[in-house]
Amino acid sequence: MSLAVPSFVNADDVYFPKAYIGAALGQSSLAPESSAGLDQDQDGAFKLMLGYDLSERSSVEAHLADLGEASFVGGGALGYQVYGAEFLYNVFASQGLDGLELRQGAIAFIKAGAGLLRNSGKGVDFSREHDWHISFGAGIGISLTERTRLRVEYNAYDTDAHLLSIGLVRRFSQVPAWPFRNQTPAEPFPTVIKPPLPLPQPLPEPASAIPSDIDADGIDDSRDLCPATLPNRRVDESGCVFGGILDGVQFEVNSAQLTVAANARLDAVVQDMQRYPKLRVQITAHTDNQGSGEYNLQLSIKRARSVAEYLIEHGISPDRLRAVGAGESQPIYRNDNAFGRQGNRRVDFKVLNY
Repeated sequence: MSLAVPSFVNADDVYFPKAYIGAALGQSSLAPESSAGLDQDQDGAFKLMLGYDLSERSSVEAHLADLGEASFVGGGALGYQVYGAEFLYNVFASQGLDGLELRQGAIAFIKAGAGLLRNSGKGVDFSREHDWHISFGAGIGISLTERTRLRVEYNAYDTDAHLLSIGLVRRFSQVPAWPFRNQTPAEPFPTVIKPPLPLPQPLPEPASAIPSDIDADGIDDSRDLCPATLPNRRVDESGCVFGGILDGVQFEVNSAQLTVAANARLDAVVQDMQRYPKLRVQITAHTDNQGSGEYNLQLSIKRARSVAEYLIEHGISPDRLRAVGAGESQPIYRNDNAFGRQGNRRVDFKVLNY
């Protein structure tokens, strides 16, 4: 079990996803003005999209689409192709501000723009009143993975062409995993650094003393409380792998339910605690400051207990565990951005005795 602070990058580099591409299939509704009656005014259609996120709520998007054909009584058909650009605005996110910033969960949007509409005739003569048109649309996107979203939307191109489609959108840029692999708030709380006190000079070792480190963890056996550590494991000054933030243990939103990834992480904790049967730890769960202080305190207590119960269910004795909820009282990052709040939603272990 490696208990360590996650790696960090500049928050501005991953503040929200950037460029994306998408493709969609759907059904068009076409209504050209004609003296001949329409035989079929609906057809299959496809659309390609290329977009760029401007902020947590807004994006710009270019598109091209083939809307199929409208056919006429007596023969002949008129095809529709559209090209254009639109401004997209996210109006609602199921995961609030974090969902908007990270493009996670379900997000409803509206869009408007302008474009060029082209027609192709088969067995009919036609003319267009104007080529340029105003477009409108609305839809909802749902995250499938950290970079891929399912999108269902409706688009109106001018007055005679409409499209209902379903498709996939894939973002290019680095998106932090949930839980994050690379996250940090803008600026940590200031700390006061005191000058170190001079260290006393150690007494000289007896000439006959030979350093020994059986498990090769960098800690001399005379001070190593865990002399059987597996190779290539990060240890503390006591030679043990325990202590610190338990990276990877996360919960469902507003819940004490562990995620699938958290279960896998805790399985490794179980194995390591079984290697050290005398080890006792304190499990402390923390939250961000979203919601009331009392709610966050109770949520953190439930989450700490959830971790402890998982360990107990997998063979760890209850008397080796202490579960504590700290709520929002011990932030290590600022809570005014998504990455800081995610960093504050954490679980850490404190060794009580080996």
